[in-house]
Amino acid sequence: MKKTIHYEFEQGSVLSLQKIAGRDLRVVTGRVWLTESFQPTDFVIEQSGCYRPASNQLIVLEALSDSQIEMDLPSSKGFLHFLKTLLYQHWAFG
Repeated sequence: MKKTIHYEFEQGSVLSLQKIAGRDLRVVTGRVWLTESFQPTDFVIEQSGCYRPASNQLIVLEALSDSQIEMDLPSSKGFLHFLKTLLYQHWAFG
């Protein structure tokens, strides 16, 4: 059974993620600007849109409106590492 993490952030808030290659990052509500390190193009992802990073590089999201995103979690084996990384990034950049 897949587990999913949900994150809500207000307009203008920024979220940084890393090491999420191959996982679908879905915009459930709102509108999000996304940039991925070393990629030439930025994206605006609308509600119901999805982005799948090809690398484990830094991804920065900015909420262009109040937004909710979701992403499937890694297997339980890597879950604690993923959670520690996510919490560190939130406190370091948020």
